[in-house]
Formats: sequence, structure tokens, C-alpha cells
Amino acid sequence: MKTDLALPIDQITKFCQQWQIIELSLFGSILRDDFHADSDIDIRRCFCPHSKLASTRSRPNAGRTRSTAK
Repeated sequence: MKTDLALPIDQITKFCQQWQIIELSLFGSILRDDFHADSDIDIRRCFCPHSKLASTRSRPNAGRTRSTAK
């Protein structure tokens, strides 16, 4: 079952600006027909090189965030 998601682009833009995210990507089942309401959402983000959070690259799984769509 495919579930459509409304993407609040203005809110996403503000969030990325606040956290100095220069790239935000979705991957995994959310892009395929097997995505459904209880699927997780895989998100990849890249911070501005001068951001304090950019140093999280040295931590395992720092670039991968998993969330559950509900």
C-alpha cells in the first residue's frame, strides 16, 4: 500500500536553515511502492562544513537518522 506524504517545504527549509543543513535526502522504502504507514523513514543530511554539527561524521551512523512515520 502506497501512502502519500505531504511535504511542508517551508517548514523543511526553515529546519534546514536553523540546523545549517545544506542537503537533506530521503532514501529507502519511502521512494518505493512498498512504503506504508508503519515504515521507517530513512533520512540523510549533510551539514554546512563550518557547522558545529559537521563533526558528527566521526561518529558511527551519524549520517543516518531513522524515524517511524505515524
